[in-house]
Amino acid sequence: MQSLIHGLYAEAGFSDVDATDIAHDTGIPIKSVRGVLANLVKKGFITIEDNGAGYQIIYLRQEHYNLHSERWVEDVAIWSR
Repeated sequence: MQSLIHGLYAEAGFSDVDATDIAHDTGIPIKSVRGVLANLVKKGFITIEDNGAGYQIIYLRQEHYNLHSERWVEDVAIWSR
């Protein structure tokens, strides 16, 4: 979950992270990551959307935005200067 949260940016809950990115970031095998993600979908923490290019983007659901600091707003403002 922390790997996903570190990938959130630009707007609340949005990431450009997929299962492969999380597996690479954490060193956890992709099969295990996919299993954890499936459980997080079932529990309502995340949604996963296929972008049509074979890349499945993971989103944090709105009711769990509190798991992510709103500091991303400050970071985006700094980067866009």
